[in-house]
Amino acid sequence: MSTKIFTLLGFVTLLFGLLGFPKGLVELLFILSISIISYLFATKFDLIPSKFYLNYRHIAYFIWLIREIFISSLGVIRIICRKNMNLTPVFEWIDSNQKNDTSLVIYANSITLTPGTVTLDILNNMLLVHALDQSLIDSLKYENITMGERLKRISEK
Repeated sequence: MSTKIFTLLGFVTLLFGLLGFPKGLVELLFILSISIISYLFATKFDLIPSKFYLNYRHIAYFIWLIREIFISSLGVIRIICRKNMNLTPVFEWIDSNQKNDTSLVIYANSITLTPGTVTLDILNNMLLVHALDQSLIDSLKYENITMGERLKRISEK
């Protein structure tokens, strides 16, 4: 059954594009179809936890993460546009206080999503992070409320 749904969603998206529907509508339909396909795939292979729920904390974290991605993008642009670009790439282990594997992976992916940082490895609840500059690592470790603490609040509730 899921193969029929995949084919149908792909065909409808292609048909909308070929018939000259507005570009935004075709893109929205494409994103919607990919979301549905991903959900069906995840449920078929039991990749979604049985106690999965979405609350306002998840949405608040997502909005905060988008803001952090934007701010980090500006910081990376500032680093790149310096007249004398003295990059000091840093590899550093960051302690994670996450209680479960799902939160740990979300934390690692959130770090990777922010420009200028990449999570390379996870070992014993620690993340190996590569950053373009030491200031990016410091912001991960020493902000008022760090990314890890925000995720821990979400996973505890």
